[in-house]
Parts: sequence; structure tokens; C-alpha cells
Amino acid sequence: MITETLAMSRVSARWVPRLLMADQEENRVKASRQFLQSYQREGDTFLDRIITTDESWFYYLDPETKSQSSVWKHTSSPPPKKARVTKSVGKHMFILFMDWKGMLLTHAVPKEETVNADYYCKVSNFFNFI
Repeated sequence: MITETLAMSRVSARWVPRLLMADQEENRVKASRQFLQSYQREGDTFLDRIITTDESWFYYLDPETKSQSSVWKHTSSPPPKKARVTKSVGKHMFILFMDWKGMLLTHAVPKEETVNADYYCKVSNFFNFI
């Protein structure tokens, strides 16, 4: 009844990176235009001054997924068996520093360290990025 009479269908929400307020969107567009203008004026020398960073967790063990372990088999052969493994025996956080040419630095964050603006400043100053 819902689909035929009411002409409704079930859909999922589209994922977007951030839900921004109108002034935040305007600021992002303004900054992007300034970035493009600087690049048009200076070319690749402008890009040489930009360093970006991100942090990521790396797992000691990343087991094969169910789809990765699938195999073709004949109907008369038994299904393959595989022991269940845990997701990981541990993980470690790294901070990655990159420029437009590639990776500059991979920094292992000490355990129990909080990664915030102060920590980023400390690491980037230590490696003379700023």
C-alpha cells in the first residue's frame, strides 16, 4: 500500500562530509576562491608552501574480510573453512604530514598522548614545518 497507493519509496540519507551553517559555507567558498587566485598568480610555488596533515589508526593485524576470502567452488566440493580471528591485537595512531608532492613525515603518537592543537604545534615545530 505504501509503495503503490502512496507512491513512496524507502531511501537512505546521502552522506556529506559536514553539515555546515550558511555562514560556514560562505567562508569555505571564500577561502577556496582565495586559494585558486593565489595558485593562478603563483603557480606551483604557491603549492610548495602548503603542508597538510591527518591522523590515522593503524592496526597490527587487519584480517581478511569475508568477501576477500571467498573462492569459487564446485557444488560437490565442501565449503572452505577458516578460523575466526579477532579484528586486531592492537593499534597505534600516526600523524601524517604531506605536501603536494607526497609524504613528508609519518609520526608515531606515543600511547596515552592526546592529539590536539597543542600537540600538532609541538610536533610540527620539532620537525621545523612551521
